[in-house]
Amino acid sequence: MIPRILLLVALLALAVLVLRIGARNDGAEGPLAIPETPRYYLRAATVTEFGADGAVRYELAAERASEDPGTGTVLLETVTIDYLAEPERRWHVTAERGHLAHGAPVVELEGSVELTGRGEGLLQPAVLRSPSLSLDTEARVASTAAQVELDFGRHSLHAKGLQADLKGETLQLESLVNGRFLP
Repeated sequence: MIPRILLLVALLALAVLVLRIGARNDGAEGPLAIPETPRYYLRAATVTEFGADGAVRYELAAERASEDPGTGTVLLETVTIDYLAEPERRWHVTAERGHLAHGAPVVELEGSVELTGRGEGLLQPAVLRSPSLSLDTEARVASTAAQVELDFGRHSLHAKGLQADLKGETLQLESLVNGRFLP
């Protein structure tokens, strides 16, 4: 009889212990929080945006795209953008990563960003390299506060920060400008 009473007391003690652990309030409400998963995940994604006139404004391709559910931001990996600032002015952009906020016209690019375009009077395309770049597809402006390297033909410029009007094909270098112009 005593072993049965001891077993009953042990079971009651275990039940109380389990209930106390389950009811413990350690600051978290409800069950353990499960990290939010992306609302969508795409491989080899291509997005084409058209202007009001029906012409292609840009085509964005990424090896992988996913949405951050907390912010609604689209996260991009291995990004390529073919951007038409004007019908005859095509710009090609590549980057390791990028992100695009929901409904925003600005694509933020990071990691070995390269912007290539052929301007009027240039025999070879101009190539801009930077660790980061913001591309505003509505304002038709590319900008960065990071280091930039601009090569066009045999000429090259280095600077920190730039603002480029892709429609008007003008470029403003911010500071620490250094260049090499060969005949």
